[in-house]
Amino acid sequence: MASASTADVTGQSSNRNIFISWKEKVANESRADRRIEFFLQMHNFQWILAVVGQLTNDHRMEYVINPSFYLEYKQNITGLGNGKWKRRCDVVIWLKANISSGPFPNNTRSMVSDENEHISQVMVAGDFSMLIDNEGAKASLAFPSGYTNAYSIPSRAQMVLRHGVRNFGVMVEDGYFTQGWNYFVIEHEIKCGYAVKFQFCGSSTYEVEIVDWKKNKKVYPWSNLEYHEWI
Repeated sequence: MASASTADVTGQSSNRNIFISWKEKVANESRADRRIEFFLQMHNFQWILAVVGQLTNDHRMEYVINPSFYLEYKQNITGLGNGKWKRRCDVVIWLKANISSGPFPNNTRSMVSDENEHISQVMVAGDFSMLIDNEGAKASLAFPSGYTNAYSIPSRAQMVLRHGVRNFGVMVEDGYFTQGWNYFVIEHEIKCGYAVKFQFCGSSTYEVEIVDWKKNKKVYPWSNLEYHEWI
């Protein structure tokens, strides 16, 4: 098979859009045994190891699809080529090409609970902003007072926070962002004094904007061009 390229990735459209986000983890920082892992996140918030990068004998990084990931999800991915890449940027292009842009299915089970049927309800809500004014808000964030009643937010639901080309799965439980929220905070390096603006765009999904204490909008590697234009 031919090597995976940008053209390969963008030219395919057969994936079933079951992934909502991706992340990168340096598993081993040693120069001799450097290992980088790339994960895709499913709609049920489970992270799946998709690609592993390791040093070759000639001291160059090579990125290879995880065999067990391929066997399990080969019907859900696109643009794979031969499943090997020589550049990190090409891995990132492939990961982004396999991220769903919505709408997101509302019939998946959350790994948090098996017994609450309403966990998969689609949230229909409005826009709001929140100030991160204490360390606790980085771990779990409460909705504005009266918001959950005004929009009949279920006591437990799953939603997606979208910024640029990345989607982050988050649980809503009893008026709080819980599971997945802290990861969103860490990825965006949100500090006390920052504000997060949530713009509802349907299908339990919010477009998110982050503003620092100087009222500057934050830009990240995954921020899209439209977001850059807001600055």
